[in-house]
Amino acid sequence: TVMAMASGYDLETNKMFVGSLRKSGYKGHIILAVKPDIDPEVKTYLEENNVTIKFIKQMECTYTKEQKQDVGENEMNEGMDFDSALKEALTCLYPYPELKQRWSRFPLLRDYLLECKSCTGPVLVTDFRDAYFQRDPFGDNGHDIVGLEVFEE
Repeated sequence: TVMAMASGYDLETNKMFVGSLRKSGYKGHIILAVKPDIDPEVKTYLEENNVTIKFIKQMECTYTKEQKQDVGENEMNEGMDFDSALKEALTCLYPYPELKQRWSRFPLLRDYLLECKSCTGPVLVTDFRDAYFQRDPFGDNGHDIVGLEVFEE
């Protein structure tokens, strides 16, 4: 199973991720979390490529005013403009009002995985926008996966 948060990306970005994954020979589950206002052309493309689409729901965060300010300042330190940093600081994903969006993807994707009864075997949680597959991530040329493996860019 390959999983990612994929909200707000255009058709070309979806083709790069999903298209390269399918062209690699990967036939397994792809689960993508997207906003409900997904472009119809993107939605059709994902459905045609047997992608499970999960719609995220945004909600106001429940952490304190001081925590929100700290989160906003941290986002600005990472190169975000003020408005984007503030939106990131104030918006969480249901049902995780205590986690900012970029952190809540991990428990949210875990929840989606647990809902998928036919998702067995290895799981890859990855970035979406800048991922391109040159071969099947779980194909014959790979190594045996026996536990948690973590990689960074």
